Amino acid sequence: MKPVHLLLIGATMAAISCDKDKDKDNNNDNGADKEDFGAGATVDNTFNVGSDTQWNAAVAAIKNGGDDKNYVINLLGDFSLPWSTEPTFGNLAGIKVSIRGNKKIALTSNGHLLRVDYDQTVILRGAILEGIAGNDVLDVFFIDGNYFSLVRVVAGELTMHDGEIRNNITHIWGGGVYVSSCGSFTMTGGTISENTAYSGGGVRLDDNSSFTMRGAIC
Repeated sequence: MKPVHLLLIGATMAAISCDKDKDKDNNNDNGADKEDFGAGATVDNTFNVGSDTQWNAAVAAIKNGGDDKNYVINLLGDFSLPWSTEPTFGNLAGIKVSIRGNKKIALTSNGHLLRVDYDQTVILRGAILEGIAGNDVLDVFFIDGNYFSLVRVVAGELTMHDGEIRNNITHIWGGGVYVSSCGSFTMTGGTISENTAYSGGGVRLDDNSSFTMRGAIC
C-alpha cells in the first residue's frame, strides 16, 4: 500500500511552486534521457510536435508501438486540443513518455488534457498545460468551466520537473491534478496555479495515491 504523502483539499488552492537545483547534465538531452528512462536505457522514438495534428500523429504512433517503450515528445509550438476522458496513450503497459519544451497545450472543451493510466509514466519538462477557466462559483450548478481534472493519473506515475498546470475549473475533484488507484505524482519543479474544484483545487488524491514534492515550496 502506498502512503499518502500530502493531501491538498479545498476549493481554490494558491499556487504550488517547486524548484530544485539541477546539475548541468540535466539541461541536455543525454542527461534528461538518463534521468527519465534510467542509465543505459534507449529512446525508442522522438517526436517533434508543434501543432495538434503533429500531437495526434505522435500519440497514434505511441499507441501502436507496443508495451515497454521509451518516448520523447519535443514541443516546438503552442497548440490546443479537444477534450478526452480516455487514457492519452491507450492501454499500453510499461511505457515512459517525456514531454519537453516550454510550450503551451490548451484544452478547448470539457475533459482531461492528459490522462496517465496503469503502469504508464509521463514526465513533464517545461510544458504549460492550460485548462478551462469559467465561472468561479462553487455550486453543483456550474455554468462555465470543466467537468474534469486537467491531468488525471489512474494507477500510473506522473513526474513534473518544470512547467505549469494552470487555469482549470472543474465541477468535481482535482482542478489541476487528480490522482487515484495507487497512482503517484512527484513534483520537483514547476507551478500548479489558478485551479478550482469542488474538492482539491490544485491536487486531489484518492485510493492510496501519493504526492511527493522536493525542493523549496512557495
